[in-house]
Amino acid sequence: MAEVIKRTLENPSTSTLVDNGINLDATRSSNDDSSSFTCEICVEQVPSNAKFKNMEITNGCSHNYCKGCISKYIQVKVIQDNTSQVKCPNTNCSAVLDTLSCRSIVSKEVFEKWCRAHCESAVLLQSSKGGFAYGRSYCPYRDCSELVLNECVETNAASKVTKSKCPNCKKLFCFHCMVPWKENHRCTNRSETIIDIDSNDVLFIENVKRKKWVRCPSCNCYVERTGGCRIITCRCKTSFCYNCGEKACICKYKLCFYDILMTCILLSPFLVPFFICWLISLGIKKLLVYFGVITPDQELARGINTGRRQQQETKSQ
Repeated sequence: MAEVIKRTLENPSTSTLVDNGINLDATRSSNDDSSSFTCEICVEQVPSNAKFKNMEITNGCSHNYCKGCISKYIQVKVIQDNTSQVKCPNTNCSAVLDTLSCRSIVSKEVFEKWCRAHCESAVLLQSSKGGFAYGRSYCPYRDCSELVLNECVETNAASKVTKSKCPNCKKLFCFHCMVPWKENHRCTNRSETIIDIDSNDVLFIENVKRKKWVRCPSCNCYVERTGGCRIITCRCKTSFCYNCGEKACICKYKLCFYDILMTCILLSPFLVPFFICWLISLGIKKLLVYFGVITPDQELARGINTGRRQQQETKSQ
């Protein structure tokens, strides 16, 4: 995999990369080919030479997309979602986009991050299937976050690995604590906030405490929940509770707001008709009183008489 990535980076496609990685003027303004198609994302007529062709689609996928839309779609999936397998934008299609086929329509930054996501996914998959589980850590610098492997995990020296250099950004960090390296660094429990900091890290520690960030129980990276359910999924594919930080939730919040909301949505077909009937009956009474068909006193007297009649029937029984 590494050799393929290196060869592709050294010999990129001759296509000119502009903005998000594609020369849109060269693809959309060319009218040499009279035939065109409708892109299923932007719903515009696009020349056939601007049509995206995925060389690894073998399961009958026939969805039509232009290169510009696919380029932006891949960028969102890779940069924001950190996804290694990018599927067809159609929700009913399971076709997977080929990374090398998309090299010419994405930027170098997106392609490199996509390749790193593939490598990370392969390592995690091998470990989950009982294969060789490398010791892994992540570069703590926000503009990097590179996956770093310790291939000596089965030796006694593996537990002593602390000071490490990121192979991507070349910065030093502690492999165990996953924090930037400092002089006289002392490793602490990963569940605790690192205390050997300098003045440059004060803002970060304040953010951790103020925003109540939680560390993933598997990879120990800080995770921030921006919204949604309390059960979140880390970049290492581990799901855990954001409230207690455990894979198996042990906190008192057995149901979150979204669980209750989904329950209400499922019951809405049964509850809505009764609610509508109640509103209609209430509205009819208001209209009858408004137009003088019945008076408020008559309505009150009717309710009192009904109550007395029910009491008499109960006594007679």
